[in-house]
Amino acid sequence: MNTENDSIIRHRSVKHKLSKKDCLFLLLITILSIGCIIWYRFAYSGQGSQVEISVDGKSYGIYELNVDSEIPIMADEDVINVIAIEHGTAYMRSANCPDQLCVHHKKIKAARETIVCLPNKVVVTITGGEETEFDSITK
Repeated sequence: MNTENDSIIRHRSVKHKLSKKDCLFLLLITILSIGCIIWYRFAYSGQGSQVEISVDGKSYGIYELNVDSEIPIMADEDVINVIAIEHGTAYMRSANCPDQLCVHHKKIKAARETIVCLPNKVVVTITGGEETEFDSITK
């Protein structure tokens, strides 16, 4: 019985070192991960050309991203949101929702970037520009 305790103690005191193969594997995984991140950034960061706004799932309007403008979103004769387009970017200038998350969202300019105001059901999406030929592939 004493030998069993000795082997447990010896097993716990053995330090595991990374072999050269382990280090090479970790380096390869790190390089592949960084490569995927860089590829994703370049593949999906094309400058958009239009701003599409929808309210409650219905199209509200499509506006050019290169034309500075301010679009008030009306509901029940009240302005609920104001979207601004300036210098090739779009952002939510104001909203009457309680949390103001959409107002604090960063400015968007790349294709497929989106700002959503959930309480008012307003969605602002950048469209057009450089996009890949296929959006998705299904079987």
